[in-house]
Amino acid sequence: NTCRRPSSRAAPRHGYFGEDIRHGERRRRHGGGGGSGGGGGAGGGMRVSMPRDAGAALRLTQPFLVLQLCMSAGQALSLELGITDEGGTRRRIVLSSAFTDVRLTPLQAQVPVSTVVRGSWLNLTVAMGELLPTLFRGAVYRSLDALTLGTSARVRRVFTLRDASASAADDEGLLLPRGLEFPSGLTTHTQLIDSFSIAGMIRKPGSASDTGTSRARRTGPARRG
Repeated sequence: NTCRRPSSRAAPRHGYFGEDIRHGERRRRHGGGGGSGGGGGAGGGMRVSMPRDAGAALRLTQPFLVLQLCMSAGQALSLELGITDEGGTRRRIVLSSAFTDVRLTPLQAQVPVSTVVRGSWLNLTVAMGELLPTLFRGAVYRSLDALTLGTSARVRRVFTLRDASASAADDEGLLLPRGLEFPSGLTTHTQLIDSFSIAGMIRKPGSASDTGTSRARRTGPARRG
């Protein structure tokens, strides 16, 4: 099974939602995961909102969000991000495999993610600092304050990074801190959602000819930390 959960070591705490993901997985196994609501349909998978207290804020300033997940054919993904810009305005970005075009309002963006790599473990990386000014006319990223993940895929970890540098040892694979990397010998991919990958869709928001939003990068065996 290519989506069998790999073993892992203890992960760093900053920007890491391990307990929330484990809670969502337990709910899914016991039939309490629910759907993904308006975010694009997780098809009976888990739905996790962070922080759990609706009145709280994550206040994560690192601009890259990484989801380590494995999606099989037909599985859905919905990711809703509540982001605050430098002016204090709260923006909402919703990425979903169910969307077919880009829709923009002054405070919300809807972006399709129909070309997510399937059948192997993936570092799905969202460049929030690049997406925000692209989608909202020059808005500057300050913090990720809320996150809702709905998916029927296997999820290993969700965390933020200060940068998304490539590792020379892993060709173009994501260079991860110790404790966040995949086990050595496991074939993984890195896929980036950034301003470059959505630029064509914003120019033609009604077009269904190009709904891909990310660049897949084969990393090969994950390097040992």
